[in-house]
Amino acid sequence: MKTTFKYILALLVMMLAIPGSMAKDLTAEKASKSGELKFANVSTDKGLYIHYNFGDIELIAWDKKDILLKYTEEVQAPTAEKAKQALAKRVIHNTENEKGYVLEMSGGSYGSVPCWYGQSKGQHLQDGAKKENDISFKSRWIIYLPAKMAETTVQNSFGNIDVKDGYQGDLTVQLQFGDINMGKRDKQAGNHIEIQHGAFNITDCNKLKLSTKFTSGTINNAGTLEMLCLHGQNIKMGTVQELNLRTQHSGLQIEKVDSIKVTAAHSNVNITSSAKSVALEMQHSGITIESLEHSLTAAQVAHSSIETTIGRKNTAPQFSIARAGFSSVTVSIPNSLAVCCDLQSKFGMTEINLPSSVRKTVIKQEEKDFNSTNTFYLNTNKHLPSSYIKINSTHGVTKIKGY
Repeated sequence: MKTTFKYILALLVMMLAIPGSMAKDLTAEKASKSGELKFANVSTDKGLYIHYNFGDIELIAWDKKDILLKYTEEVQAPTAEKAKQALAKRVIHNTENEKGYVLEMSGGSYGSVPCWYGQSKGQHLQDGAKKENDISFKSRWIIYLPAKMAETTVQNSFGNIDVKDGYQGDLTVQLQFGDINMGKRDKQAGNHIEIQHGAFNITDCNKLKLSTKFTSGTINNAGTLEMLCLHGQNIKMGTVQELNLRTQHSGLQIEKVDSIKVTAAHSNVNITSSAKSVALEMQHSGITIESLEHSLTAAQVAHSSIETTIGRKNTAPQFSIARAGFSSVTVSIPNSLAVCCDLQSKFGMTEINLPSSVRKTVIKQEEKDFNSTNTFYLNTNKHLPSSYIKINSTHGVTKIKGY
């Protein structure tokens, strides 16, 4: 019995000793380097082209005619030797050609899980599933460039991009698995941003073409915005002058927009303040407009919902939907407001909310084979044109509240 107890005790001691030795084997080693590279007295008529991976980029405009790169590179590996070897492969190439100036990073795709540590999988070296060739990176480039450089193109993956205020040239960004922060941009500058699997924060941009996939983000202020949004959630916009939006499987909130064209599928758009002009094509989607000030037109709406309040200013908004199928349309019209409304609905639900103080007269009503046409004359403000609401409904339901 005593012998058996000794064997069990020895086995327990061995089991307790093993994790300590394993932890020692899993301790990661680091190697690092830092420095500067410079293009002196550059031609601002040319462009700057940046190709990077596994690190963060910061762009800062200054009044010099030089391009200055300040870099830091840190590699983490299972052994010191592997860390040094991986760091040696992280080589920065700075070249010049007829188009402009190129900064390019080579090296960085090592092991089964290449990533920068400190992020989502950066502590992979510390768990029990370590592999012998696992490498991770922590890199940062700070690039100073002339404020009037004609154009800058940035390609980055597994890292963030921060564009500070003051750069006046055209900007093109292609980013995967990272976030972008863009400060106030020059009103004449063009901006083309493509981002996948990340987030964006855009402060003030006059001309913007934005393509997103699996993202979230904020645009505080934009002039002309062309946006493709795929699988986006929690996307918010402040004030936009002109918006051409194509969206699928997304949710967007817009505070105020002058002109908006929406092509939507399986998406929801919420305009929380006002929209002057709205054009729609929607399938399996919904749009809510707090205040429609000028016009809404829809070529086709299917399996969707539209909800809006006609603007409260003394104008005569035009509301027209050529074809709404299997959809619901809710229009609220406040007191003392002229409106011209044409709606054709099939297999849908239409609801018109009118204040009881508005006098309404039915001037035409027809019903035939599940088809009904109702035309109302609204006697509102004598200084405004005559108002009417015309609803053509097939196999649907029409409700006039307050009538």
